[in-house]
Amino acid sequence: MEASKGSKRPFAVEDDNGRPPSPRKVRFPKGKKLKVKESLGFADVEGSSNGQLDPDFAAKERAKRRSERREEEVAFGSTAEISLAEVQYEDDSTFEIDGIEIEPFNLKQELKEGYFEESGNFVEYKREREIKDAWLDSVSIDSRFVAKREERKLLKMIIKTFPQKT
Repeated sequence: MEASKGSKRPFAVEDDNGRPPSPRKVRFPKGKKLKVKESLGFADVEGSSNGQLDPDFAAKERAKRRSERREEEVAFGSTAEISLAEVQYEDDSTFEIDGIEIEPFNLKQELKEGYFEESGNFVEYKREREIKDAWLDSVSIDSRFVAKREERKLLKMIIKTFPQKT
């Protein structure tokens, strides 16, 4: 079978020289190519080059979108839905769920019991009448451990005062 001399490539089996067939050239469909500005919808932007926007213009666009979103939220009444979902608690009330007593956060009460640091941690005031803990009251000190600890302290103090020479 003889290979025809046309615009088509011959089949791989018809190739007599033993070389592998050359890879096909990738072809992409032709169509209208959009410019970067047009594809973003900012065809008349001043000061834009190579698809980059002016920062002032971008800030104005964000502010415009933000105000539109706020108007939509007000129109749909999202703030009303939030207030309906909030639970109104009685003063100093606790409630029980599945046998667990839950006390809601009360800022006024917490500020009476302590204060918040600059780093945001809560520091509780020392109470004069501490609540007694039955478990802690039942703990007793074993004199053997106290004696060992005193011996270690004494030994460390001796080593510090009289260092060994090497």
